[in-house]
Amino acid sequence: MSLPVIPSHSHVDFKPNLYSILSNLVQHQPQQVYLYGDDGPLTYQQVDNIALKLGQALQRGIDPQRPLLGVSLSSNTAVLQLVWACLASGICLAFLPAISDSEQVAALMAQIGVELLITDVPELQQRPWAMAFTDLQQTVAAHDNDGVVTAVEPTTPAFLFQTSGTTGAAKWIQVTHGQFAAAIESMREMGCLDHAAAQTVYITPPLSHSYGLSSLLEYSAMGAAVVLPAAESTLGAVGDLLQGRYNEVITAVEGVPHFYAQMTRLLRRIKLPQLRHVGFGGGALDQAAVQQLQAVYPALSYSVRYGLTETPSVVSHKLFTPPYSENWHSSGKVLPIYKLRIVDEAGNSLPVGQPGELHIQGICLAWPYYGELAATSFFPTGDVGYIDADTQELHIIGRQSAFLKVRGYRLSPDYLESIIASCPGVAECRVSGTETGILAEVVPVNAVLLPQAVLTFLAGKLPSYAIPETVLFVDVIPRTHSGKIKRH
Repeated sequence: MSLPVIPSHSHVDFKPNLYSILSNLVQHQPQQVYLYGDDGPLTYQQVDNIALKLGQALQRGIDPQRPLLGVSLSSNTAVLQLVWACLASGICLAFLPAISDSEQVAALMAQIGVELLITDVPELQQRPWAMAFTDLQQTVAAHDNDGVVTAVEPTTPAFLFQTSGTTGAAKWIQVTHGQFAAAIESMREMGCLDHAAAQTVYITPPLSHSYGLSSLLEYSAMGAAVVLPAAESTLGAVGDLLQGRYNEVITAVEGVPHFYAQMTRLLRRIKLPQLRHVGFGGGALDQAAVQQLQAVYPALSYSVRYGLTETPSVVSHKLFTPPYSENWHSSGKVLPIYKLRIVDEAGNSLPVGQPGELHIQGICLAWPYYGELAATSFFPTGDVGYIDADTQELHIIGRQSAFLKVRGYRLSPDYLESIIASCPGVAECRVSGTETGILAEVVPVNAVLLPQAVLTFLAGKLPSYAIPETVLFVDVIPRTHSGKIKRH
């Protein structure tokens, strides 16, 4: 199995070990800046040195028979260093939520057998099973003169992700080095990573999120530099752009739709003079955000990725370049490492062009969940979509569980919310079904907007059965950590 490396004129074969991405880039471009983080820029060589020493320190405190480490950090820079440290030292890294409830964290650790947690959450640092990240750094400094540190071949999976799935109960997803390597190689062969070469990318999702981590590995595999949001920034990743820490060097951005909704509202105040690519993940490509971005950046390329926590990297990928003649609703062609079935409510396969639930199978599917036995060979994603008969590209309609059945019609809340959000004066919204119709919760831009104005606007955009019965103004729309709307 091979992984893409820079410079572009060379190609080296590797074992399916993700640390090879970093080590080979160190070999080819050691002094090139790789990371723009909390403490300033670091070169590939510097990040590698930090990773090797952190990994060595971790090996001293972890049972060699069960090399598993938990991490609960708010600093993306610290997470990045631990990602490479664990990959270099053969330790499996489990991502836990950065919350202060120590009993909840301890229960999650017990589910998978994590005995040591690295954290910067004050309430967790006092627990006997936790270590502050700053203490780990001091341990490294105390052994600075121990000699040359080398990487080891992994004998464990690469990562464990926690997901609530469709049931709300915490489940764990185990991803191996080989699965991630195969996914990146498949993307490279299909040209899905061409846009990532020679970029300086601002990765806005947390690296503990599957989208954030896969973006990090994909761009790194193409020799890109990475910009991470500050550990503490008002308005999150968008607030970091307002502060302009590294805006002069950013050439690409990766983010979820909610991030772009925030960004476009502040677009005239955010200066990104080198921006040339925008990547959408974690949801459908937001056409309203694209239109606003085009008004300021007319020559950008755009990419949309469809994936799941259960799949390292993506299932499908689509790149849009000027003059943007392609179908904006497409999520691209499915990677050949996956087999896709689209089924009806009874589980019967549907012909091309007909929408249904997506079921996938393949070598990179990280399922069944950690500690569970497989029930079927195909994984039911819970997403609804179809394959376009002409382009053979995947189109995502929405989540099966989120569809509303109103007045005999089956409606996508994502679609309704995109229409409502395009109404002048609407900042964001959420729709849900009631016993008699549809409720639209709306965050207004200012006090001038009236509910009747929203309904009047929608009367020209939606059929009568899809117009909300009630428009309720609220202060905030509840969202998950990754920016997705929380549904009732």
